[in-house]
Amino acid sequence: MKILSVLSMAFTLSFSPAMAGDHGSNPATITGTEINLMEMDHGFAGLIKNTLAFGTLDEETGKSTLVFKKDGKVFHTDFQKTNGSMQGVLTSEDEAGIMKVTEVQFESVDRTNQVINVKIDGETVAVTIKADKFENNHFFNPTYTATLKGKSVSFTLSGGKACYNFSAHLIMMIFGAMAHL
Repeated sequence: MKILSVLSMAFTLSFSPAMAGDHGSNPATITGTEINLMEMDHGFAGLIKNTLAFGTLDEETGKSTLVFKKDGKVFHTDFQKTNGSMQGVLTSEDEAGIMKVTEVQFESVDRTNQVINVKIDGETVAVTIKADKFENNHFFNPTYTATLKGKSVSFTLSGGKACYNFSAHLIMMIFGAMAHL
């Protein structure tokens, strides 16, 4: 119960209108294939594959953090520049004590075709971005679509906007979690 209080407090603090940056102070939703999240001010919280998840991007440091609770345990992953590339490693342990590891690494951006490529466990995953419009370097109501383990997966940021940087972090955190969980 204590972890739920901490996640609730973190969610509340991260979504304080006083802290909202250029992405606004109104909450948006991120919904899609087994994804049901609320987003605001470079942070999100909710469910990914029926697992409680909280993610946030710190624009000043360029680091994003994903926290999720699985099988009664809390796991943290930081996505940050290491060896010249943005990357992170998701780890979790199941009820039997078996560790699972998923490596996620930013690979490239194709702005012409609006595609962000990441590697998940060594496999390149091309994520296409479709949006209502692209204005002032931001996608408005973007939908991110990729094929993970042979299955089409997508999510839409409704009522919000995201630049390429925030999009890359959302992709790494959410698609990374989808591949891991």
